[in-house]
Amino acid sequence: MPDTLARLEKDFHELFRLKFEPNLIVILYLRARDHRARILCQVTCSPSKTVYATEPLNRLTLSRQQSHLLLCTSSSKEQGLRAWLSLQFDTIEKMVLFHCAFIALRGQDSGHPISSTPDPFSLDEKEIYGGLILDDSYLHALRIFQDRASGVIRLQASIHSGELADVPVWTAFIHDYIGSKSWMRRVDHKTIILSDLDRATFIHSDQYTPRITRHHEHVLTFTKEPDAEDFESEITLLRRHSRLYK
Repeated sequence: MPDTLARLEKDFHELFRLKFEPNLIVILYLRARDHRARILCQVTCSPSKTVYATEPLNRLTLSRQQSHLLLCTSSSKEQGLRAWLSLQFDTIEKMVLFHCAFIALRGQDSGHPISSTPDPFSLDEKEIYGGLILDDSYLHALRIFQDRASGVIRLQASIHSGELADVPVWTAFIHDYIGSKSWMRRVDHKTIILSDLDRATFIHSDQYTPRITRHHEHVLTFTKEPDAEDFESEITLLRRHSRLYK
């Protein structure tokens, strides 16, 4: 494994690392020339012993069990999935961000991808809304998700079709905003402006820039008027429900 670690550090760029109790560090790597992505697990067993394990992301699928994300490999013996790693998150927000980053990196990997799996939607969230937006001229699927356990609400824009279909482009948690009536306003038949939106973006492209006004407001341009109407209605309902539970 020291040789593998040396090759990773030589050929790949470290994207980020996360620490998990009591002694686990998870590091995600990307090789820029072909977008190959790998995950490295580092477990400190004692001051003198550290164990490493690594896998390409395109060999892994995700599954959620309460506050845990399971990273699974296929098992021919069991004709199913076998848990390779279990990660426990202390907040749903951290779990969602890791999940989205993982799916996005795996989706852009130039290696042979995993056959179609449902794990882009494996967080067991409730989908409240789905529609299409033109996001800096790209056609994206916009969804509103609500976590069943915590009630956390978020937006997610994903690639709509093609080989990268359902790969997350960005996500933003909105449960702290929907209680404010001034947060959302509709400016025409297909355009809605959100006064604040803290997006986490997972697709890095020189040609992609989300549309933001000079006042730093976020613009959602829907492809159809009914999609804009439905989005506005769902946010309004969520606002009313949030007031009921305060």
